[in-house]
Amino acid sequence: FDKRRRDGKRVRFQSDELSAVSALPVSAFSEQHVYRLEWKAGADGYLQFYLDGELLYRLDAAMLARKVDVTRKGVFQGVLLGREIPMEPMSMIMNIDMSTIWNWDKDGCEE
Repeated sequence: FDKRRRDGKRVRFQSDELSAVSALPVSAFSEQHVYRLEWKAGADGYLQFYLDGELLYRLDAAMLARKVDVTRKGVFQGVLLGREIPMEPMSMIMNIDMSTIWNWDKDGCEE
């Protein structure tokens, strides 16, 4: 991000992670499944996410390289600078928790 603090000082920092949200089938909570992440580093790289051998989605390096304005509730927060597919080893962290912070219907989630 490239942003100014309240005192006017410029602050720059870069997020070093990639994340995505995907809906899981109902059986994800009652049966075993095979989850797979494939990646290729570099300008022509990609991340591909699979469930039981079927491609769920793909992120191409070109999609990550561009700068993106970041807003929260319509208010500009800063700029997410271009990122690269990591060359170092990665981990996949799966979180099946639901939260009203992620726009889930409050009546459908336990607090």
